[in-house]
Amino acid sequence: MAAEVPPLEKKYVKNKISSLSAGIQVAEDEGAKRREILSHIKSVKHDGQFQLDDLEFPGGSAWFNSGPLSLSGDLRGKLVVLDFFTYCCINCMHVLPDLASLERAHPVEDGLVVVGVHSAKFLNEKVSENIENAVRRYEISHPVVNDSDIVLWNQLGVVCWPTLVVLGPSGRLLHYIIGEGHGPELALFVDTALEYYRREGSLAGGSIPGGGGRGGEGGGGVTEATPLRYPGKVVCGREEGEEKLYVSDTGHHRVVVVDRGTGAVTAEYGSGEPGLIDGEAQEARFRSPQGLVRDGDNLYVADTENHVVRKVDMGSGSVSTVTGTGVQGNDKEGGGKERLQEISSPWDLALGDSGTGGGGAVLYIAMAGTHQIWAHFLTDCTWIRGSQQERGVTVRFTGSGEEANRNNSYPHKACFAQPSGVTLTKDAGCGTIPLIYCPWKVV
Repeated sequence: MAAEVPPLEKKYVKNKISSLSAGIQVAEDEGAKRREILSHIKSVKHDGQFQLDDLEFPGGSAWFNSGPLSLSGDLRGKLVVLDFFTYCCINCMHVLPDLASLERAHPVEDGLVVVGVHSAKFLNEKVSENIENAVRRYEISHPVVNDSDIVLWNQLGVVCWPTLVVLGPSGRLLHYIIGEGHGPELALFVDTALEYYRREGSLAGGSIPGGGGRGGEGGGGVTEATPLRYPGKVVCGREEGEEKLYVSDTGHHRVVVVDRGTGAVTAEYGSGEPGLIDGEAQEARFRSPQGLVRDGDNLYVADTENHVVRKVDMGSGSVSTVTGTGVQGNDKEGGGKERLQEISSPWDLALGDSGTGGGGAVLYIAMAGTHQIWAHFLTDCTWIRGSQQERGVTVRFTGSGEEANRNNSYPHKACFAQPSGVTLTKDAGCGTIPLIYCPWKVV
């Protein structure tokens, strides 16, 4: 007897969901989009292909931000969004702000529960302690289960990270979304579904066992105060003959300078509150900064979750934005100037020349969000194939934007997977050449 096809792999279900997403996309206004959603919800209400009676979280799994939950018990009567993620995946990270926004708009008491279903790709990602640290680091406040053997993943037929699955109050499959960048569709679907089930009288209010589930209020339980919180990167340097360490204090949303001999903090940049604000050292705000590189009195910062690169003038103490709009971009070519050029999750920086023998000062950027290496020109310079680039312009250097492991003689056809580190090596006659680190692939 053939094994039953998982729900998300059934052609009938796929076609229904595809039709819904297409209908939402082409609808002329919000009212039309809501009518598409309502029509879909009503059409699957008595459709046996969408009922998931046997779906349940695996027993004995570790839970974070709540006690163990049950789809058939604790979450009956709730609209449930299951976020299938793994903590090292940049695409999964990009979905978290959408979920936090959703939870702020619709707390648990209104009938919505978001549950992170951690489904590891690598062995180290199965370790509960590592997942707990990730929950704290990303400030996830909703319940998260460690489905280390991807039981729920296989039951549903999930095929990639991230996948968001929406279940109705009776446990019925309503919708699923694959990949990042679908925040508006998810928000409108959830808002419309909650309104529908509230009118129907099938939505349960109240909290869930163990609390949790409120977005935007911190996550991962109570965290002990420490001088640094999940520091991302460190570089060395000297100031007035003294050795210094420049540290991106990622979890505290700031950058600190530390005396290498005494360990004392000698300077801080950033108020410690997440945000995107330029200005004086204590007024400026970062959001989970990562890579750093120093150029004289200037310290450049990959302000990852703000999707910008910042400059700290250590002489005056001021912080300014060098490139990026402050909103995650999808551009894979570049060519815009300074704050007009959108970028996506810059993770590390390296300072060098153009690598063409044409001199110039170039800031190389490991652009984890688009799986590429970009270049920001700090001076006018001669670039690849003799092209002239103006100061302030940011462009793609290498990488097609496809997440893969592929070498190629043509830089724009090579592929990376979430590059998170970049440094430079000397090459005779060619200036500096970037060396790239990708945590998901060997390059």
